[in-house]
Amino acid sequence: MIYAIILIVLGLIAIIFNKRPITKKAAIAKAWLAPLFIIWGTVGIVILSTIRYSVIYENATYWYFLILGSSIEILIAMFFIYRYIKLKKNPLPDDRLFLLQSILGIAAILVGVATILVK
Repeated sequence: MIYAIILIVLGLIAIIFNKRPITKKAAIAKAWLAPLFIIWGTVGIVILSTIRYSVIYENATYWYFLILGSSIEILIAMFFIYRYIKLKKNPLPDDRLFLLQSILGIAAILVGVATILVK
């Protein structure tokens, strides 16, 4: 349950702080937080993939949503880093960067809510 709440919060961060023009301070802050989310998502995938099959078989959809959520967390964190690198090179980024972050944020929120509902 805590994992799903963290995923929803990360999705909200990805959507709420998706404003134009983005400042370098905001991009740097997200880029510094990104490795924490990458570690959290990777540890989640490793732990969830090592759980015994009998436990996963009882509630497979719940475990699927947890692993999917970990993958989305890693993608959002990598996108934060990518966006920081793009802003460093070009202070006026194109709209595609903002659209991708919004889509990933919405996907994270939906997977978090689905995880809570399935449990």
